[in-house]
Amino acid sequence: MIYISNNETFFKITRINYKYHFIGGFSLREALHVNNQQLYIIPQDLTNSQIENHKQNANKGTFICPYCEAKLKVRSGPVLGNYFAHLHGEGCEPSKQSEARSKKYEKLKKDDTPRHPQILAMMFDELDVLSRVYDHITCNHGYLDTTFSTYIPDISLQIHEHKYAITIFTNITSASDATKAKNLQKQRDYYAKCTIIMLYFL
Repeated sequence: MIYISNNETFFKITRINYKYHFIGGFSLREALHVNNQQLYIIPQDLTNSQIENHKQNANKGTFICPYCEAKLKVRSGPVLGNYFAHLHGEGCEPSKQSEARSKKYEKLKKDDTPRHPQILAMMFDELDVLSRVYDHITCNHGYLDTTFSTYIPDISLQIHEHKYAITIFTNITSASDATKAKNLQKQRDYYAKCTIIMLYFL
């Protein structure tokens, strides 16, 4: 299970399919677990019995939308993976924005190598430990931070009043250097306008 506390963030990163839009509604990877009031990210490697258990828990009202507090159901399929969905019609506006950020993040990361989630997990774990020790440090995954829209970093980090956008690149090659350099400059300009410091790891 992957939990994100309201005050402390706990992640175990796996390669996730972020394409969560489906006909007749919007889907979410995150839900608020009513029993412990923590944000819960549904894993993508659940067994069939675990998926059924999630569905049963959802039917009991265990998962609600973290934005509008509406009851959520659990769905699963070969294309969309495992996800949460509002019971009736389309999701609330904040959930649509979250889904849009997820899709944009997936588009930005589509060319990364399988090493990317492993590196991200190690880096985030280290920052998470620091955020639990020091009150002036907070971290989150970029796609869960509403600050970002045009570009979505891997990690959103704040130290005192300074905010950082951390992005990891694992797909740099000689053939793509020029294109990546232009993209990096665009990202730096975007973050600069938002008064956010960009940190990137190659």
